Amino acid sequence: MDAVGSATQKNNPYITGETFTAATPGVGPVITDVLTNLTSVAQTIIYRVVPTSLKSCEGDPFYITVTVRPKEKFDCVGCGSKINVTLDPATCSAEITLDQVLLNVAACAAAKDIPVSLIYEALEVVVDDGVGADNIVTCPGQHKYVVRLKPGYENCLIWQPCWGVVNAEDKSGPVYTSWIGKCNVGTLAAPGQTELLSGQFTNSTAAFLCLNAEELFNKENTWKETSNALFAGRPVFVDACHNDYCKCFTTLKATDELTYFTCEEIGSTYPGVPSGYEAWARLKRTFTATDCYGNATQGYQHIYLVRPQAVTFGNELLKSLKAQVAGKCDAIVEDFDAPKDNCCGEVDYELDLACLVGGDKCAAPSAEEMLRLFKTKLRIQDSLDCVTDRGYAFFAEGVDSKYKLLGCNYSFDAQVVNTFPVCGNGKKVLVKLSYFDWCNPGQEHGLENCTYVLLKWYDNVKPTFTDVRKVKYEEPERMCQDDFEMASNVPVSLISTGAMDCTAAVFTDRAGLLEYLGWEIKDNCDPNPSVSVLKMERWGLEYAYGIPLSADSCWHEETYQVMVVGGRPVVTGLAPGLYRFTVEAFDHCYNKDTKALYFRVVDKIAPVMKCDDQLNITLSNSQGAGYGQQYPAQGYNYYGYARVNAKDVDEGSWDNCAMDRIKLRRSYDADCQADFIAKGYDWDKNGKIEAGKDGWDENGDGTLQDHEKFVSVTRSGVATIMTPWLDYAEFFCCDLGNKVIVELGGWDKAGNFNYCWSEQLIEDKVLPYVHPSMACNDQVHRPRVCGRSDRCSWQHRWLGRNEHGIQELCRESTDR
Repeated sequence: MDAVGSATQKNNPYITGETFTAATPGVGPVITDVLTNLTSVAQTIIYRVVPTSLKSCEGDPFYITVTVRPKEKFDCVGCGSKINVTLDPATCSAEITLDQVLLNVAACAAAKDIPVSLIYEALEVVVDDGVGADNIVTCPGQHKYVVRLKPGYENCLIWQPCWGVVNAEDKSGPVYTSWIGKCNVGTLAAPGQTELLSGQFTNSTAAFLCLNAEELFNKENTWKETSNALFAGRPVFVDACHNDYCKCFTTLKATDELTYFTCEEIGSTYPGVPSGYEAWARLKRTFTATDCYGNATQGYQHIYLVRPQAVTFGNELLKSLKAQVAGKCDAIVEDFDAPKDNCCGEVDYELDLACLVGGDKCAAPSAEEMLRLFKTKLRIQDSLDCVTDRGYAFFAEGVDSKYKLLGCNYSFDAQVVNTFPVCGNGKKVLVKLSYFDWCNPGQEHGLENCTYVLLKWYDNVKPTFTDVRKVKYEEPERMCQDDFEMASNVPVSLISTGAMDCTAAVFTDRAGLLEYLGWEIKDNCDPNPSVSVLKMERWGLEYAYGIPLSADSCWHEETYQVMVVGGRPVVTGLAPGLYRFTVEAFDHCYNKDTKALYFRVVDKIAPVMKCDDQLNITLSNSQGAGYGQQYPAQGYNYYGYARVNAKDVDEGSWDNCAMDRIKLRRSYDADCQADFIAKGYDWDKNGKIEAGKDGWDENGDGTLQDHEKFVSVTRSGVATIMTPWLDYAEFFCCDLGNKVIVELGGWDKAGNFNYCWSEQLIEDKVLPYVHPSMACNDQVHRPRVCGRSDRCSWQHRWLGRNEHGIQELCRESTDR
């Protein structure tokens, strides 16, 4: 049949739970009724089923009779009062089943005439362990369990829940997972191995160089604290019951077993011992991890204490010294031979001990003190060692909080062989450094393994050149292509020529180089190191007999006269230009250094200006004078005016190198504004003279340069306007009776400026000229009018009558 459908229900009043559920064609039989017998005897219910195809074709109906028994109370099944289970070591949990907790299931089912399967199907176990409502017990301990009906089975069965106790036990020890270490990873030629063997782990570590084993033996912090300097590693354990619910923590402990090897047992064949080293002791460290229920897991670690092999120990001896002096002091000069070839005193190493210990190189201590200081530096910090901030000392003098005394079956000795005096208070001390290997007394080179070290303590520091100039100096032009020493940013000192000629002189002792060039030369020991000039060069074209030897400027060596003045050397005759002096400085121990010092000779001397101190400026009625405030009668061209040239005021001004130009100017009075405007000084044509705006275009370039303008000059707090610097100065009637400042200025080729000045009282000493306005004769009896040609001022007096008796009105004029 294609489907089952219930077409008709045969109702039974004593049964509940009947429903009619039509089947979906093609899906199959679906009868989901949950029937309950309400009586104490069996009841039946009949289902009529009509088969129906997918195409709705009906077949012959048939019937299903279901016998529904009354509810069965099976109180003959019980629960165990206590059961024991072992938790899974991986999950720290266990599943509790009905088989483990139910009692008398089969007998009860037979007595009640019900299937055993119905009992197992209807019941479920729930463990009260605080982790979910299920049949899984999660943590060790005693937990209550309950057996109850599953939902829905209360229609068929009557069950009184029973309960008991589950005793969950953890019988598995912690599980080893990994290793925490810093000694056996990346520091050994053969890293230690970590593995599980028969439920235990093993780890071999060769990490400590010549360490006192007692510092590791049963010292908890050497395996527990990763920050400890002697931390040698530890295992990591995980326990399944160490979780958020169970909180069963694991404890880790370690015990050590120490074995010192005999000389025959010392060797390099032990696991993890790198090439060039020998194991001389071993520490077996047994770790025990225990969980909170007493379950334990054990494993062990081998820690080998190693030492350098005797055949390589000579080179290891001073390895740390090389590291200490690197980049700080003179490098160790090494000429090392095998110890067996070097017991005759040949020097293997030279060491700048003063630098190494930070001592005063100017005065060496005694040979004994030098030996003691040397012993304090004989230490090793081997990369093989786990101890990153601590090392080992060969002698007791080198022991401190960070350095332990080196042992591992070696003995050490150091003796002064000879002492040599060096310049000043210096010394060289030859030290014989030897060691004895107690495990190899029969070596072919004998009991003694020798190394000879020459300790140096004397002044080997060169004098220093220090630029102490505090100003920014000019940068020179780029040098010629082959001059790699000087770049464009080399500071250049400026030195002036002398006042009497156009050359400079430079003292070349220490005081002179400091004063003139700004370079201080000092030595650490010698208060007065010697200084000399090795080479003097000048930048520019090189000449021979007045003919240039090349077309390009470059450095060329020149010879200048060197004189001794007051016991000091001085170089003279340095003309303006760029120079390079190569200076050498050396001290009493002949430590020397050279430095190229650059300087430029420039003319910084202003011209010497001399003014005529007998200068008289008198106005005249000369032709071509400018117009003033007072104008003459129409047709007359006489004006009060004076012009003074710069050369008339100059009385022998000069410059040490070369004078460029001499100019003249005068003070300006506002009363003379009309005269200066009439002369063309009003540059902006605004009808007034203004400082900084107006002036005279002397060179005719269409613009006013600064020296061609009126300027305001403050003297003793009083501002004075000065005319432009020109070849001459002009004066007018407006200047009469006033003191006019006249300045003579001079510039040299280097741009240096100087001036002289005087105050001048302007005078007018020219008699006026009288022009009669008409002829005087006997026939014309009328007065003559006299014209006035003196533009300053005039007065008159009566002259009397002429010879014809006619009274003249002419006046005799005088200016004021």
